[in-house]
Amino acid sequence: MLLMPLCAPPFAAAAVLAAVRGPVRTELLSLGLVTPAGDASVFVFLFWYAAPFLAAVAPLTVGLASGGVLDPGAQVLDAVRPVATAVGLSCALLFATARSAAKLRRPAP
Repeated sequence: MLLMPLCAPPFAAAAVLAAVRGPVRTELLSLGLVTPAGDASVFVFLFWYAAPFLAAVAPLTVGLASGGVLDPGAQVLDAVRPVATAVGLSCALLFATARSAAKLRRPAP
């Protein structure tokens, strides 16, 4: 619970990135990926929308778990890795958001 506030900025940046991804890509629903269990296109569609959040969870898990900040006898400098991970990931996601937003604002050729 102590490290949960560090997760808020990257998840907020992932939410903003998911919001500026453009219109719904309905062509992902009919890719023709037929498996014995049925059409798998719905899973591709859901993965496309979950990608920003999945991109935030993996680095946060590694950065927060390997920091050692919650170990007994942890030093103050042990908090540098989790904080740097959260700040770096937030910046990367916001950069991707800015690029996506710029693509949406370009005039059509």
